[in-house]
Amino acid sequence: TAWELNNKGFFIERSEDGIHFHRIGFVQAAGNGNLLTYYQYVDELERIQTYYYRLRQEDYDQSFTYSKVIAIAPSDEITGSVELYQEGAQGSIYLRTHLEQPAALQVELYNVAGAKVGSLIIEVPAGSYVQLLHVPVSAKGLYVAQVLHKKVPVARQKILFVNE
Repeated sequence: TAWELNNKGFFIERSEDGIHFHRIGFVQAAGNGNLLTYYQYVDELERIQTYYYRLRQEDYDQSFTYSKVIAIAPSDEITGSVELYQEGAQGSIYLRTHLEQPAALQVELYNVAGAKVGSLIIEVPAGSYVQLLHVPVSAKGLYVAQVLHKKVPVARQKILFVNE
């Protein structure tokens, strides 16, 4: 909030159907003030599905207003860790993952001018996984490798290649 007057706090309400809401939490407000204040609440979800949320902002005099209803759907985000690393400088990098579910990852390689010089897609299984990636680079130098999941970057690493 940017400004508050007699603000008691916020009741967080959740619904599975967008119609019938129940309270799941309360966040105490600052009360009065004109300083920018951030509030947060973490919902410990019972199961992964679409949930609907609204806030009931209540004042000390018991008056209240409801926020608009928003829907939060499960995302396609990757759950786990993804890492790129290099051992040596002869054109090889490693992809190390620990994922809760299998995923298709795209590895892209860019030169220092920002031009894409290589790309490959890897089907990564759930659990711990390491794969050696042979990178056909023709020129020594600094490159940037990045890993994407559904076009969203999840890891990035600078790579130095030295032809020997």
